[in-house]
Amino acid sequence: MPHFPQRLALQEDHHETSVEEEEEEENETNDECSNDEGSESIPPTPTTPSSRQTRLARLFQERRRLVGRTVSEGQLLAKPIANGREKSKEAEDTPDFYEHRAKAEVMKDYWLRHPFLSLWALRSTPYSADLLPYKGGEGLTHKFLEEIVKIILEYIDDTFDRSSRVLEFHHPHDLKEKLHLELPEKPENLDRILDDCRKTLQYCVKTGHPRFFNQLSTGLDIVSLAGHWVTTTANTNMFTYEIAPVFTLVEKATLKKMRELIGYTDGDGGAISNLYAVLTARHKHVPSCKRRGLNNLPTLVMFTGKIILEDLENKVQQAIARGDKPFFVSATAGSTVVGAYDPLNGIADICEKYGLWFHVDAAWGGGVILSRKHRHLVDGIHSYLADRIRSKDAFELVFEKPECTNVCFWYYPPSLRELEDGQEKQLRLHKIAPMIKGRMMNEGRLMVGYQPLDDKVNFFRWVVSNPAASKHDVDYMLDEIERLGQDL
Repeated sequence: MPHFPQRLALQEDHHETSVEEEEEEENETNDECSNDEGSESIPPTPTTPSSRQTRLARLFQERRRLVGRTVSEGQLLAKPIANGREKSKEAEDTPDFYEHRAKAEVMKDYWLRHPFLSLWALRSTPYSADLLPYKGGEGLTHKFLEEIVKIILEYIDDTFDRSSRVLEFHHPHDLKEKLHLELPEKPENLDRILDDCRKTLQYCVKTGHPRFFNQLSTGLDIVSLAGHWVTTTANTNMFTYEIAPVFTLVEKATLKKMRELIGYTDGDGGAISNLYAVLTARHKHVPSCKRRGLNNLPTLVMFTGKIILEDLENKVQQAIARGDKPFFVSATAGSTVVGAYDPLNGIADICEKYGLWFHVDAAWGGGVILSRKHRHLVDGIHSYLADRIRSKDAFELVFEKPECTNVCFWYYPPSLRELEDGQEKQLRLHKIAPMIKGRMMNEGRLMVGYQPLDDKVNFFRWVVSNPAASKHDVDYMLDEIERLGQDL
């Protein structure tokens, strides 16, 4: 971890020095610095006509030599100064304007070549106020962000290393002791911020790990990560072309391509929620609501959930018979639990027949529109995992034909395999997945989610959308579940 050293004491010289003498002394200093064991060669500091300026140049030379050796704060044997006197504790955190200005004037050229040293010399411990946009903050800003990038790159390397843990699990009361969670009255220095960033990633779940199957949001795409850095740095809003000229054009080009892939000839809009879909459908069927409000409107009926075609048409007819107004059907392309797809083509036919607005929630499974093989997904696929489960007596699929990326299954430990089917077996099976998951979390080598659904007791829900996952990881997961649950 990099340290930001304490300010060095600067001894006052009271004799004037000629330019030639300064150059000679400077060259001697540079030779000493470059010949010190363990130090790197230091470029010469610009020569200046003032003895005070020369001393400042020597300060920077000495500081870089010490920093290059990674000297800690306690080893510098340095003390703060102010106008030749030791600063009091109160004065230590107070910037000396004239000292700052003199150093800035002397070292401006040097800062451009070795920027990160400047603020280290100006302040004993750097804070966010030493970074851009504050004057002279370029060097330390670069150094600080370089250290952040190092932390992130180490995390990324660890994420794709199968020998590393998916998480380092601690219970909440233990994790609180390891993290710096207090909100102080005064600002924290940059050393503390770097340490907090490092610990944050250390104790996070590595969702990009090849053996993280717990949630839908798995995987780490490096190009997308780079794009996120770029857009965050730009920190713009997509209000108008005036404020976001590049991003508005990117958005239009992206939406145009998405419409082409889906088969739409035109249309506008970006990410739209189910609520917006309902409001749009209501305005389409009852445009007067914008002027008159909701008074005297007919009873509007919408249909959603797992849709069965015959049942949907019956309920539409029943609503019409009651004098209500059916107006909206919401189907799903890839449910979050089992990855199920509603029969979209059949639903579309019913909606067209009765003049209903048809909305498809494709937040999870809509990506199959990009797949030639699964673009018109109806029956789902038999994944490698499903085939492996069918071949093992200790496992059972919750749904015989898993739909796309979600595969749900039960694990039966030896103690349950001989029991007759019935309430007792189901109650005991309901406890198995949570107990295995607890052991799994403590070891940190694997993460798979579990949950019940309707009348089905707890089952494992395996989700794969991570390009780093392989068949080997599937086999590893099944073997680990068997190992962790063998004695239950």
